[in-house]
Amino acid sequence: SNLKVMRRRNWRLTIADDVDEAKSETEKAGNTVTTIRSRSLSYGSNKKVFWCSSPLLENGSIIYSVYLEGDQCKYHIPCQCCGTMINLEWEIKIEGSNEVAGITWKKDKAGLLIPNTVEYICQSCGHAFNDKKKYEFNLAGQWQPTAKAIVSTTKSYQWNRLYAAPKMDKDA
Repeated sequence: SNLKVMRRRNWRLTIADDVDEAKSETEKAGNTVTTIRSRSLSYGSNKKVFWCSSPLLENGSIIYSVYLEGDQCKYHIPCQCCGTMINLEWEIKIEGSNEVAGITWKKDKAGLLIPNTVEYICQSCGHAFNDKKKYEFNLAGQWQPTAKAIVSTTKSYQWNRLYAAPKMDKDA
């Protein structure tokens, strides 16, 4: 990010990519988020600011603070067992029980992953399914807001690696 270039022009469309790699404040330019936003103010309701980044730690994360300002949409897919639209999470405590949903797998006696045992336990019905139909359930998914946006026109989205196509996971 080059804030010096940003200060020279106004932008109707701003794409702020990898913002968590930028410093949140600089001595010369000031607050990064304020600087980026101020460059589009003259366009009023016609402005678009697209924030994109892999988040670093929540504390001090620019992208996470911007995400919290929006409606915090998360991608939901239909459970392969009950059909309820669910957000894939690594681990979720099921309300009213000691049960845990999310990613599960089996290990051998040496503590190593047993191939083809990774499954997802649905937080709605408690049944398990695997990713053999990942392409289809991703196509059937939909974005659902999980909060009221601070500014009604602000949309924010969160996507995690659990939705990635299986071939993408091999390089992770």
